[in-house]
Amino acid sequence: MAAPALSFSDLTFRYDSVVAVREVSLSLAQGEVLCLLGPSGCGKSTLLRLAAGLERVQQGTIALSGEVVAGQGTEVPPEQRRVGLVFQDYALFPHLSAIDNVAFGLAHKPRPERRALALAALERVGLAAAADAFPHTLSGGQQQRVALARALAPEPRVMLMDEPFSGLDARLRMQVREDTLAVLRRAGTASVIVTHDPEEAMAMADRIAVMREGRVLQVAAPGTLFLQPADAFVAGFFGDLEQLVGQVRAGVAETALGPVPAPGQADGTSVTVHIRESAIRLDPAGVPADVLSVRTLGADCRVRLRIGEGSEVTARLTGPRAPAVGSRVTVGLDPDQAFVFG
Repeated sequence: MAAPALSFSDLTFRYDSVVAVREVSLSLAQGEVLCLLGPSGCGKSTLLRLAAGLERVQQGTIALSGEVVAGQGTEVPPEQRRVGLVFQDYALFPHLSAIDNVAFGLAHKPRPERRALALAALERVGLAAAADAFPHTLSGGQQQRVALARALAPEPRVMLMDEPFSGLDARLRMQVREDTLAVLRRAGTASVIVTHDPEEAMAMADRIAVMREGRVLQVAAPGTLFLQPADAFVAGFFGDLEQLVGQVRAGVAETALGPVPAPGQADGTSVTVHIRESAIRLDPAGVPADVLSVRTLGADCRVRLRIGEGSEVTARLTGPRAPAVGSRVTVGLDPDQAFVFG
């Protein structure tokens, strides 16, 4: 079995008294795309900086393709780790053309080869025609692709990308990340992408590592994280949650919206049931609810409902046609999007 492209073992890192990374053990398979997902300050970017060698390991080890590059008395310099880096601001040299920006990362190659290799890298990202253009003449998406070409040109063992799409507008961001993912897949490059956007992580990753306060809470495929979150924090990162009280009977929590599985909970226990807004839907066979307010969001709408004996929840309903405020509807619950945590 091939060694992981990148692995962290029992990694802890502090900035003075602040623990930025706490006992993280995590690995990246060859060719895999892994997203580090979490709020600002959770340690995502610090993990990337440690992998790149921009910060020195204080506790634990980092290995690339089975070779320890940090920890255990070893500290391989960044330029010798063969990792590609793409930052949020792309860090292109304004006085160099696109092809010269890419060639800058090929200084170890003989001069005659650099331009040919740089042009091939630009071809890979669809920008060969703009090889002689300067960064200020390129769009944000084109600049991002030049940065990607520069990082890929030396054929890194691992690509590390820190919020690479956050500076783009919403429509362009979607197209550029799809293009970037296609390039990474064709190159077969194992990649770690830092993001705070759950939709972006779901769209790009083979697996997602959700982080909070320096710890990795759960690592799994996108579908598993959505349907089987480890706790309320992970569940809430993939959609706003509503809370209802439920009474457990025979492994099921009875709520005002209907039954929800509650495995491992004792009969008679009162539990908090976490429900995604998207789990609540119009259902002729459901329970009655009064519409308190409506906010249309284009393709869908958020509707505030009163159900049962005064319980209020917000539902995110598909489609632009919302029920009228003051009307009465019947709603049901998708139990796959409702969770009881121990």
